[in-house]
Amino acid sequence: MHRLGEVASIGVSIVTGANDFFTVSDDVLSQYDLKRWALPLLGRTAESSGIVFKQSDLMNARKIGKRLWILDFSADKPDPMKFAGPRKYLAMGKELALPGRYECRIREPWYRVPDVRYDSLMLSKRAHQSHRLILNQAKAHTTDTIYRGKMRRPFGTWKRSLIAGFHNSMTILPRPEIFPQ
Repeated sequence: MHRLGEVASIGVSIVTGANDFFTVSDDVLSQYDLKRWALPLLGRTAESSGIVFKQSDLMNARKIGKRLWILDFSADKPDPMKFAGPRKYLAMGKELALPGRYECRIREPWYRVPDVRYDSLMLSKRAHQSHRLILNQAKAHTTDTIYRGKMRRPFGTWKRSLIAGFHNSMTILPRPEIFPQ
């Protein structure tokens, strides 16, 4: 047996400072012409039907209007202020006082979220009964509502085995507060 931390590196995902603003649905994406700054997103582990998050899961979330895009205004992308739709969307963020929020206030410009990347593993952060480790086949990004991670050396080829083995009697033992005596 290995501890999870020996086999995989798991940590905090993307910290936006305003998930409701930086994660959007298809409707918002098209309304403000934000497609060039949009990356696929798994917003909640409940949107993943199993232990492998696939492209088809993203498409299912899309059909029901979920927020399946995270906005990435990185310096290597076109300046959103040069486009009418994104400029209007960012102005709306200013009206909501987002530049004053701590995570937004400490970066320049306020809307440039750092460390926007995905990893091959996702771990539910807040679990109703037990945590779920998910293989990220869809290459979806996650906010800080879900942990992200990757395999450590020399375990790199064990992703599928780790995912399958993670869900066992040791990791899903009932917590006393859920099942009182």
